[in-house]
Amino acid sequence: MASKTAEQPKKLRAGDLFLGIVMFMLFLDSGTASSAMGISSITWYLILGVIFFLPMALITAELGSTYPSDGGLYHWVKISIGDDNAARTTWYYWLNNAIWVASATIFVMDVICEMLALLTGLEVSFGLYLGFSCVLVWVYVFLASQPQNESTALRNIGGLAKLTIVGCLILCAVVYMVKNGGQSATEFSASSFKPTIGAAFAFFPALIYNVMGFDAISAVAGQNIKDPGRDLPRMILLSLVVIIAIYILFTFAICFITPYEEIDIINGILNCFVFTFPGFLGKLLYVLVGLIFLYTLITQGPSWMQAAGYMAIESADSNELPKVFGKQTKKGAPLGSAVIIGIVATVVIVAYGVLASIGGSAASDLFWTLFSFTSLIFLLPFILCCEAFIALRKKDRETKRAYRFPGSDLFGIIVARFCQLVIIFTMMLFFWVPGQPIDWVTDIALGLGFIIGLAFGEYYNIRRKKIIASQKK
Repeated sequence: MASKTAEQPKKLRAGDLFLGIVMFMLFLDSGTASSAMGISSITWYLILGVIFFLPMALITAELGSTYPSDGGLYHWVKISIGDDNAARTTWYYWLNNAIWVASATIFVMDVICEMLALLTGLEVSFGLYLGFSCVLVWVYVFLASQPQNESTALRNIGGLAKLTIVGCLILCAVVYMVKNGGQSATEFSASSFKPTIGAAFAFFPALIYNVMGFDAISAVAGQNIKDPGRDLPRMILLSLVVIIAIYILFTFAICFITPYEEIDIINGILNCFVFTFPGFLGKLLYVLVGLIFLYTLITQGPSWMQAAGYMAIESADSNELPKVFGKQTKKGAPLGSAVIIGIVATVVIVAYGVLASIGGSAASDLFWTLFSFTSLIFLLPFILCCEAFIALRKKDRETKRAYRFPGSDLFGIIVARFCQLVIIFTMMLFFWVPGQPIDWVTDIALGLGFIIGLAFGEYYNIRRKKIIASQKK
């Protein structure tokens, strides 16, 4: 098999890493959902930034700079806690992306439909909605199968586009404040910043989800980073500070313009411009910022598909996934993984259309409940990431760390264990939020999806062992 790095000699510099991490991790779409928590989400971002996000960033910085390799997290798990867990890591990563792409595509179509309705009064028929969604999935597949040199430019532009949207939103909030004499749509008081536990439990998964994925840049560019020992830790830490600051400013701006209980999860960003600038100017800004927003959404999907694809290539080479998952283009980009994700996402979107046409809103609600299991799957690899960090600290003391998690080995291990507990607790909140009644229908559907997802991973592990055993005969 042709070497990916031989086909793509260009090395990623610090700026490429920073914009790539921003592209991967700054979820403006789900950031709107966390804004619906209200002003207290700002306080929780600061708290979690210190006790959880910073440790996870430092753990990833040590692993990525000390063990740079294509596949990123897959490679770290493989050399530390074995092939079985490496295979699980790849499968969890890939499965999350396969279902998430369908979800992200539907979100993009929702934004497009909202824009058309506001500007022209036209409503897109459900058939066209599904048809364009399927077409968009295969646009993602095409972009995800482009070589590293070309996809780096897309990620960089996507990162800049996200920063541009945040800048425009902040300026919009300033104008709103001036026009309204400093009066905000949401109350900003000392009590509103108080980090209440009840609200935190309900929104905790969204907060955690929004600032995870430091490993993704290592998965797509592990061996193509010019100076991983110097640049990767610096850019991971810089991006963490920038991303948390952006989420705080983002939440502040949206809540200043919109009452937090009325925030539209789909169109919350663009509505701010209409609320601030009534009439033609508001619609014009809505369109201009909306087009930039759509670009970020459309490029984010292929970026994550590539991260999963490069892991799949490494995993398929070791018989941990079927060989078709590891099929590459002539330039070494992931092709098999991207195509399979495209097929899965298309099937899921069509299934959504069938369910919605037969069962109406109830079927649609069930569909989105089943979709939430991808968030559970998404968090699993980070438990293994912490385990890899602990194992490598214990058994590989000889390798010189280009960057080292501060403190003693014992301190690093304790912090990694704490991060694992935070992730596990977050996963539990998908099933039950303390203080709220249990939704048994939702929990059973979510649990079944989760179990089926894990079962496929174990099936591939059993298959791998049988292949290895047959090769030894």
